[in-house]
Amino acid sequence: MENYTGVVFIHGAGLGTYIWEKVTPYLKNPYLLTDFPGREKNYTINNDIRLGDYCNHIIKQIENWKMKQLVIVTHSIGGVIGLKVAEHFESRVMGFVGIASSIPANGGSFLSCLPLPKQLLMGIILRIAGTKPPDSAIKYSLCNDLSSDLEKKVIDSFVPESKHLFLEKSNVSISKINALYIRLSDDNEFPIHLQDKMIRNLDPKRIITLKSGHLPMMSIPKELAEELKNFIQTCENDPGKPEQP
Repeated sequence: MENYTGVVFIHGAGLGTYIWEKVTPYLKNPYLLTDFPGREKNYTINNDIRLGDYCNHIIKQIENWKMKQLVIVTHSIGGVIGLKVAEHFESRVMGFVGIASSIPANGGSFLSCLPLPKQLLMGIILRIAGTKPPDSAIKYSLCNDLSSDLEKKVIDSFVPESKHLFLEKSNVSISKINALYIRLSDDNEFPIHLQDKMIRNLDPKRIITLKSGHLPMMSIPKELAEELKNFIQTCENDPGKPEQP
């Protein structure tokens, strides 16, 4: 398996590896579903976990996998972590995918991706109320196009993250990388104008738009998987040549 390109999946805040369950059956490449710290049973919020701990937790999972070539697929705040992971494995990374991913400019934090008024508001909320939104907010922001069963799964499985995941600077300078950004047209969590800002920060070789809310891996898994397969194949067939939109 070491001669194949391995696909690393990095989920977003509050979520888990389960979000990719409907995508992976369509893939031909080996894949690794990485998880954030704190997914053990009976976990309670631990604000001692720093952004670096999140990144190192993912890096160790990949190191244990021992794949020589990697395509990193990130979702939402997973983009912040994915950039650090891509920097760590730079010589092995064939491609990077951002699915409505947060891509801070100049090594900034997730919070820096937001417009200034929302930065201030969210900063106050994180410090006072924590990182577990009410069920109604999860339903609106993450589940607007999911079935009732999938909606329940997301709400029931939601894990509060350390506030440092949102507040700490990533300290990653974005280098030129063979990247695909997947815009989501019906995303209530990360609206199109914010996704377009992330696209400018990442400067990907290719951009596509899917009609989906924030979780296309659950709402339109086959369509998402086809786009991922096409990108992976491009990375494998011509890794040295920039992909054209």
